[in-house]
Order: sequence, then structure tokens, then C-alpha cells
Amino acid sequence: MNDLMIDTETLGTSVGSPIISVAAVFFDPESGTIGRTFYRIVQLDSALKHGQIEPSTLSWWMAQSDKAREIFASSESFLLEDVLNQLSCFIKSISDPKEVRVWGNGPSFDNAILAYAYKSFGQQLPWAFRNDRDVRTIADLAKRLKNVDAISLTKRHGVHHNSLDDAVYQAAYVSLAYKALKE
Repeated sequence: MNDLMIDTETLGTSVGSPIISVAAVFFDPESGTIGRTFYRIVQLDSALKHGQIEPSTLSWWMAQSDKAREIFASSESFLLEDVLNQLSCFIKSISDPKEVRVWGNGPSFDNAILAYAYKSFGQQLPWAFRNDRDVRTIADLAKRLKNVDAISLTKRHGVHHNSLDDAVYQAAYVSLAYKALKE
């Protein structure tokens, strides 16, 4: 599999926002098959050291479910630099970094935030920048060109704003949009 869905949870919406979790899911957009997954929570002090909180996002987090906010009390967390290293190793263990297509929400969110974090630590991005893909664009194209609302047609499982649950959901609706566009 060469398609990888990325989802991050952050304390802001700009590229310099603190990253509090990272998830990645290999998937096949033609079949909808989900492959290997990656999920790490970033230690809060490490996240805050490497990003600027946006107060509106912090307020937004306070309005989320108790299950979603459990991330802030997790004892299974890692330094941000270690999470980035682990994500690189995960990608390289499954796919050629030159070939992997990395999907994220919006051209300025998930992929851009991770790219900025990698650059901040002087680490190489574990995918070719030309292989960034946008979840919102493919969903919009399926809706406008084929009248298929892939997001609303895809059943959601898990916790909203848990990056792994969100990544799996996004991979499922990208696959549905891909199929609609291909037909």
C-alpha cells in the first residue's frame, strides 16, 4: 500500500501549533482496505515547547467529549521529536518514502503542520512533498462531479477527534470518493 492517511490533533490551526497526537493509516483507495496503523500521543510539555497555543482552539478542546479530552491525561506519551522519528520509521517500514502518497485534511493543515515540525527538528520529511494529497478536495470533487457526499455516506466509528479514529474514517470516505470519481 502506498496511500497513507495522516491525522493530527493540535492546539491551533497554524503550522506552528502544538501537536498533541499523530496518527497514520495505510489504505488502498480502490478497495477501501485499511492496512497498518500508527498512533502516538505527544507529551504535553513537549508539544507546548514546540508550538504556540491558539486560545480559540484551546476553548474548542474544552467543549469536546470527555473521551476526546483523555489525550491530555495519557501516561503513554512521547516527546514530539521521538514521535516524528517513529512516524518516519513506520512509513519506511511499509512503503518507499518516494512513492507514498500522504493524505491530510487541507493543504495547510495535517501535512503542513507535520512538515513544519520535521523542519523545526532538522529532520527530513519522510515523503516527497509532491506526494501530498488533500482529503477535502477529493471529497468535494466527488460531491460536485458525481453527486456523492462521501463524508455523510461513510459510517463513523470511534471517538471524534481521536487522531487514529479520524484517520480511519477519513481513509474510508476518501476511498468512497475515489470510487465515485473512478466510475
